[in-house]
Amino acid sequence: MFRCAVFRSVVSAARIKNPHKMPIKRIRTKPCDRCKETNDVLYRVRIDESQRWIFVCPSCLEQVKPGNPLYQYGGTWKSKKRH
Repeated sequence: MFRCAVFRSVVSAARIKNPHKMPIKRIRTKPCDRCKETNDVLYRVRIDESQRWIFVCPSCLEQVKPGNPLYQYGGTWKSKKRH
């Protein structure tokens, strides 16, 4: 019972700061596999014959996606994880 009360107080304190969203539990970082810059959002893609998945930032995505017949989207990675 005590653990639930503590959890509720933490969640309610977080909701006071941001009343419409669940609290963000952790913030992660990851660099782009092409330019090595860290970004809040990265895209998991395949762009060549190796069929290896890489994470690219939005600006690198604009460079590798147009006209690439080997391009394949595999999801979006976000630095702010909610669960």
